[in-house]
Amino acid sequence: MNPTAKIWLLRLAGIPITILVPMIGSDLLMYLCNWLLGYGSLLFVSLPMLVVAIWSMSRVAGWTVFASRADLLSHGIRRVAYALGFVACLILASWGIRLPERPYDRATLKFSKTKPATVNVSGTWTGKWTDPRAGYEEVISLTLEQTGNAISGTIHSAKETMAGLKKERVWGVIEGQVSGDRINLCYGRSEFQKYISGTLLGVCNEGKMSGEYFGHVAARTGGSSKGTWQASKTTP
Repeated sequence: MNPTAKIWLLRLAGIPITILVPMIGSDLLMYLCNWLLGYGSLLFVSLPMLVVAIWSMSRVAGWTVFASRADLLSHGIRRVAYALGFVACLILASWGIRLPERPYDRATLKFSKTKPATVNVSGTWTGKWTDPRAGYEEVISLTLEQTGNAISGTIHSAKETMAGLKKERVWGVIEGQVSGDRINLCYGRSEFQKYISGTLLGVCNEGKMSGEYFGHVAARTGGSSKGTWQASKTTP
């Protein structure tokens, strides 16, 4: 095969490579950001992904689609291997500053003793909870039913991922209790073949509830281990 034919074969074969390498590189960067820093906002993750995608596409395109020499692909593979080695060294160096965050234990958040309920939380409540690590708020809606000291029901949460689009999730109340005017709700749901749960602790007074939530999944898996919440009663 003459050199010109080799170059054109390299250019044609390089089309899928030019597309796949930026995609894989940006996905790896997103995973690395989440792994090191915890869940970030869409803007925080998308900007470095866009930079990596543009840079890698411009570099790979020069070795494949717009190649001028038949040996450019092998030269580019060596450059990518060097870059991956450098990234691996960065990951190992970052391991020491990646402080682990343990989830809260549900058993330690339960009421040790319950008092007769002085409030009735049955009905629909709307409000929000705030995730300080990710820096966003989610609108929540609680539909609760109280029998004595026990509470059952569901929690709906909605996060606006981008203009006009919302990500909605449904949490089931696993175990709920009222002690005097204090609220203790354990909630959970299944996501991506794993179970996520948390606890809401708060006080109910004159149609309003507020307090703190505690995650039972480590913060670095995609959310804060601790935050605040509030809700107001909309229907009895």
